[in-house]
Amino acid sequence: MILTSEVIRPADLRPPIPERYRGLKNPLAQGEKNLQSGEWLYDIHCSACHGGNLEGNGPEAGGFLPPPANLIALITAVKPPESYLFWRIREGGPGLPEAWKPWNSAMPVWKEELTDDDIWRIILYIYEAAGEGSSPHE
Repeated sequence: MILTSEVIRPADLRPPIPERYRGLKNPLAQGEKNLQSGEWLYDIHCSACHGGNLEGNGPEAGGFLPPPANLIALITAVKPPESYLFWRIREGGPGLPEAWKPWNSAMPVWKEELTDDDIWRIILYIYEAAGEGSSPHE
């Protein structure tokens, strides 16, 4: 067994956020209307892969390698800032940094179909559904 004094930080478990997305804050209030809208948008655009329970086991998840992210585990264990989710949803798999390739993420690029506010609503819903309420900031 090899022992190491290195500590793995949650930020080491995810690609670094590109500069232009770092520090972005969700401009929307976590009110009931935004949460309901976020849930509706998630159900339409995300649940086929990430599942209705956010665990990465949607009906379309079986064909992907790597599989869709378990969003519950991501939010509760890795605790990414909201700017991370905004970047990953908006830019999808093609937006991953070169250093993280050949990680062949099938995550779609949603910036053409969803407005930024729609993406923020989905993020509000994901954090709420994961039991984290409001999302952490960087």
